[in-house]
Amino acid sequence: MRIVLIVWIFLISVPAVADMSIEYELDPYYSNIGAYVPLTDQPIEEVDLEKEERIYRKILKDALTPKFFLAELSVNPLPILGTWLKDQQQGFYDQGEIDDDFNLIQALTEGFEEPYAVSLFVGNIIRFKLPDQPPKAINKGYFGYVISLGDQHIKDNVLIDDDWYEIEIKLKGDRRLGTVYHSWSYRIGVKRHDNREIADTRYFGIRRELFNSEVKSYRLLENIGIDLRVDFSDDNLKLVQSQLIVEKQWPASAGVFSLGVGLNSTRDKYTGSLADDEADTSLILRPGFKF
Repeated sequence: MRIVLIVWIFLISVPAVADMSIEYELDPYYSNIGAYVPLTDQPIEEVDLEKEERIYRKILKDALTPKFFLAELSVNPLPILGTWLKDQQQGFYDQGEIDDDFNLIQALTEGFEEPYAVSLFVGNIIRFKLPDQPPKAINKGYFGYVISLGDQHIKDNVLIDDDWYEIEIKLKGDRRLGTVYHSWSYRIGVKRHDNREIADTRYFGIRRELFNSEVKSYRLLENIGIDLRVDFSDDNLKLVQSQLIVEKQWPASAGVFSLGVGLNSTRDKYTGSLADDEADTSLILRPGFKF
């Protein structure tokens, strides 16, 4: 199976060195395990920076001299479940249809183009110094160059054979300062598909989140996150896809409720047997709860 090849690429890209560290994150939409390997004899630097612009300057200072290599294997559990239900449990899947243009199961699993991927990162990493907290996969800042690859594409909860790869430059970070969770990501890149019915693209993406668990009000503009990605055809730079997700969180005594609502719109991204009659816009729903 081709997924075996994907895992094999991940494993051989992780050198067996003493300084390597393994970290993972579990999430119903995006779970991953990564191996961090220093390219020098220096560990990940811990910094105590609160202002965001100082973080950017710190990470970008050595942009041309990468110090870390990261190999990551990621899977998207709920999107995979959506494809399985449509393929193997069609009757149950059809029960999610609200009308001809809206299926609840698709809305709950929409927004990811692949079921899994292997990613190779080279660049710089800093760890945010936080009192009385053990090191985690979060609480880091990154800048570097990423190559991702896989062999499947998801469209309308259907798996499509497609050997694809993606190359991007990324600046991102995740940190917790007491009750505040702050996350950001900026990236530009290109994505290439072996399946000629899927357009090769150039894209940019922006994601920002700022949540404070002490903010108990239900005011609309408190505890909001935004995730935007825009793709242009590599042939003529025509807009072929745009995706925007806005997430709201409501802290409570038992945990944090969240709801992401978004739209994924494509036009002329697919041709041949995959082509849509007109612009296709799908609703994205991502409810969640964290203890």
